[in-house]
Parts: sequence; structure tokens; C-alpha cells
Amino acid sequence: ANIEALTQVLARCDKEGADEIICLGDVVGYGGNPNECCELLREYCSVVLMGNHDAAVVGRNPHRMGDSAQAAIEWTQQQLSAEDLAWLGALPSSQLQSEVLFTHASAHQPERWGYITSAGEAALTRPGTSSRPPRRCCAPASKRTTSLRPEPASPAMPRRSSVMSASASAPIG
Repeated sequence: ANIEALTQVLARCDKEGADEIICLGDVVGYGGNPNECCELLREYCSVVLMGNHDAAVVGRNPHRMGDSAQAAIEWTQQQLSAEDLAWLGALPSSQLQSEVLFTHASAHQPERWGYITSAGEAALTRPGTSSRPPRRCCAPASKRTTSLRPEPASPAMPRRSSVMSASASAPIG
């Protein structure tokens, strides 16, 4: 719900000529403009996924958030319109698109909202893999993805890409 950051990211995606924008979740939770952010993401994103903060707002995150996050969740619940609350509640936790699985959390169990803290854990989230580290490739060459990563003296400087997402994605298979 950080409208200032979101508008900067959307402007950068436009400037970079992104063909498609995919939001990997946490639309709301922190920031004072949850309704406005929902509206912008509905307009500009081809896919919007549910993040753990979105799930907490709609009562679908079984984990207790930290005190500050919980306070933000409760405030957000009071601010959201009925339309935006329903929209958030209907968001999927993952999306398979052109052999690339997009998810906010672990691909193994996206709605458990687990944090991946090592390469070994990341490898275990990919179907058909063992404990070996993940391959570096994120997507077929025709559908490369990129993260919008901050660089020094810049709020958001993505690498050139045809599809931009809020974080890295992993191929399945």
C-alpha cells in the first residue's frame, strides 16, 4: 500500500517497455494507500498474486504477524473498500504461465507462507528436484524475468526485460 513506491515502479516498467507486469503479492500491509494500490495493480498487472500480508488482511494467513505488521494489518482492514477486500481475497497464491511458476512464497506450499533462507530450501520447492542447489536460469530465453532491485541512489532500477516481476521466479520441471 505504498503508493509512492508503486507509482515509481510502474513508471519504470513503462519506461523500460515491459510487455507485462506481474505482482507477486503483499499489495497491502504497510503504507497508507491500500485502496489506491489495489486499483493501480488491477489496471496495470496481468497477474496479481496473494502475499502473506494480503492473506492476513482477508483472514487467510494462519501465522501471527509481528506486532507492527499486525497493527498495520488491522488498520488496513478498516481502510479497505468492500470491493478491494473481495478482490484481495480472490487472488491466487501462485500462477503457472509459460512453464514459469510465479508465487509469493515457497512453490512447494505457497499458502503456508514459508520463508526460503537457503539454496537447498529453494531447490526443495521445485517439483521433481532433490536437495541439489537450484539452477541459475529463471525462465525460457523467450520469457526472461527480472527483479526490480534497488541500486545505489535509485529507488528502482530494473534490468531490461520483456516481463518484469517483483521478485525472481523459478522454472518448474
